[in-house]
Amino acid sequence: MQRSVMLLGASAMLPKAFGQTTLMVRPEWQAFKTTPHYDAFLRAVKLMKSNTTATDPKSWSFWTNIHLNRCPHSIPYFFAWHRGYIYYFERQIRAVSGDSQLVLPYWDYYTNPALPAEFTNPNGGNPLYVSRVNNNVRQALSMAPFSSSLINFPTNSANAFEPSFESAPHNLVHNIIGGVMSDMLSPTDPIFWLHHANVDRLWVAWVSAGNGRKMPALGSAYWSGSHIYTSSLTMPRSSTYGTRTTLGYRYQNESFPTRLPSARSSLSSPDLVQATPNEAVGTQPPLGSFRISPSRQTSDQNVRDRRRARCQPG
Repeated sequence: MQRSVMLLGASAMLPKAFGQTTLMVRPEWQAFKTTPHYDAFLRAVKLMKSNTTATDPKSWSFWTNIHLNRCPHSIPYFFAWHRGYIYYFERQIRAVSGDSQLVLPYWDYYTNPALPAEFTNPNGGNPLYVSRVNNNVRQALSMAPFSSSLINFPTNSANAFEPSFESAPHNLVHNIIGGVMSDMLSPTDPIFWLHHANVDRLWVAWVSAGNGRKMPALGSAYWSGSHIYTSSLTMPRSSTYGTRTTLGYRYQNESFPTRLPSARSSLSSPDLVQATPNEAVGTQPPLGSFRISPSRQTSDQNVRDRRRARCQPG
């Protein structure tokens, strides 16, 4: 790990929770964007995307390539590998932004399945925008992973949460959004990181729900070895057993959903991108509502436009 930690900045990247008394709290996007950290997040995304040196950890491509080359799908450690991955990415955006309190927010699509407005604004200076096929993922969602019958965790075990959740909602959220989100270069899209923060949060929620649900014991062989991100950036698997010890963070809400979100009945059926036949789109839930905070500016251009408007005569 030493070489990559040197590149990334040791103080920025290494887990710090030993002796840490206060946990970092990852908020839901609608709360996050009302804080001063929103501007720091935009700054980090813009700076990393403008860095064209793919071997530099301060570039967006560096993290996209880790996913392309190392990500485990449909095999054990899907959840745990991604926990370490987004943890290291969070440390990197914190370092690039210069905001020592910046955390990675999550998108709770079980409450609001529409992509946050800040990610769909095509303004040329918006670092959160990429072209997508659909901007609503409600039909990707499933309550199946939260069934009380899924009491085991790992892929390749009976009645397991991990493979059920990976299939839906995880895979279908990627597929329905489409564009680059539907392939292994999905971290190119900034919404990937909020999606996977929510994936991680819902793993926490599953564990917290109890009622017979159980993880492999921390001392078991399952947690031996390391997650590999690059040839020199790794994390002990045991560090990803939970979030509150070595990694030192928690989520604003650590409860799993009890029902599918409401949606306007006028929504059209989304196009499925690379969806498999067993990933069928469900029927729409009843009409409902969800309060979201007002959209935020996504680029310096918005500020300049408003200043010009104020300077106009009349």
